[in-house]
Amino acid sequence: MKPWAQRNIASQITYSNNKYVLAVKGNQKKLYSKLIKIFNVFIPNVVLHNAQNVMVTGEREHGRIDKRSYYYIDDIKDLNLNNDWSGITSIGAL
Repeated sequence: MKPWAQRNIASQITYSNNKYVLAVKGNQKKLYSKLIKIFNVFIPNVVLHNAQNVMVTGEREHGRIDKRSYYYIDDIKDLNLNNDWSGITSIGAL
């Protein structure tokens, strides 16, 4: 899916007073690299300060333990993401 198509979908969803979650992949070069830079600064600070913006889960399956860390930022006003993404209120990384 083209990045502009996702932006159009996001606009339609927020116009109808709903919320959305969209995945960002490497084919969205500008947004992807911007989010990588943001989370490269954010994640070490979360780990260092034991912030509440992280959730860790673990699963035991097939003789192994899988650990996943979920990070989210809900104070994004200074990140300049609103220009392209209608109604964006937070970002997250897995």
